[in-house]
Amino acid sequence: MIFGGRFFAVHAEKFSDMPVNAVNVDIALTAINLVADNELEINYVYTVDYTDNVGRLVIEGVVFDRLESAEEARRIAEAFNTDKKQVPREYISNVVNAINYICSVNSPLPLKIVELAPPILPPQINLEEETNRAEQQDVFV
Repeated sequence: MIFGGRFFAVHAEKFSDMPVNAVNVDIALTAINLVADNELEINYVYTVDYTDNVGRLVIEGVVFDRLESAEEARRIAEAFNTDKKQVPREYISNVVNAINYICSVNSPLPLKIVELAPPILPPQINLEEETNRAEQQDVFV
């Protein structure tokens, strides 16, 4: 369970006033260290590249994860540091999603300064006629 973290560096640049067509998000884990019996320190670099060389956001940080067992924490740290950064997919998936959430919700401030839109995708809203929506609703008892 991710229980904390912090940023070390935030760098935002705008190279062009061209419209943004798309963004590419990359999350690179740079270190996984055992810091307590069942706790890991996970360093990362979160990068958002705005296509057509419009701009870039880079956030360097760390998150702390508390696992259920000391053995699992030790196994993950060793796997990352000795087996060419091979860590169980289900574990990394949760970590990367947490990092993506943390960085994307904190990105509007530095991006506002350089006048770039944050990489947060709002949900798509579909408008339907009231009668259609009422007919499609499920009733739970």
